[in-house]
Amino acid sequence: MTHTEMEEALQNLDRRTATIEQILPTLATRQDLERFATKLDLRDGITEAKRHAGVLVESVRNDIRIVAEAVATLVIKVDSLTDRVDSLADRVDSLADRVDSLAGRVDSLTDRVDSLSGRFDSFAGRFDSLTRRLETKGVI
Repeated sequence: MTHTEMEEALQNLDRRTATIEQILPTLATRQDLERFATKLDLRDGITEAKRHAGVLVESVRNDIRIVAEAVATLVIKVDSLTDRVDSLADRVDSLADRVDSLAGRVDSLTDRVDSLSGRFDSFAGRFDSLTRRLETKGVI
C-alpha cells in the first residue's frame, strides 16, 4: 500500500469514527434497556395471553351452547304455536262456513216469514171484509 493510499484509509477511518461518535450518545445503554421487556418477559406474556384467550374461548363456547339450547326450545314452542294457530284457522274457516250456511237459512226463513206475513195480511183483510158483511146482514 502506498503512502497516499494509507492516508486516504486513515481519513476514511477518521470520518467513520466521527460518525460513530455522533451516533453513540443516542444509543441505549444496558441500564436503559432494563425497563423494556426481555424475551423471557415476552414469552411469559404470550403464554399468559394464550391462557386468558383459552379461558375466554371456553366461556364463549359455553355462552353459545346456552343460547343454542334456548333457541332450540324456542323453535319447539314456535312450532307448537304454529300448529295451534293452523288448527284455530281451520276452526275459524269451518265456523265461517257454518255462519254462511246459517245466513242462507236465515234469509230463506225471512223470505218465508215475509210470505206468511203477506198471506196473513191478505187473510186479515178478507176476515175484516167478511166480518163487515156479517155485521151488515145482522149475523153478528
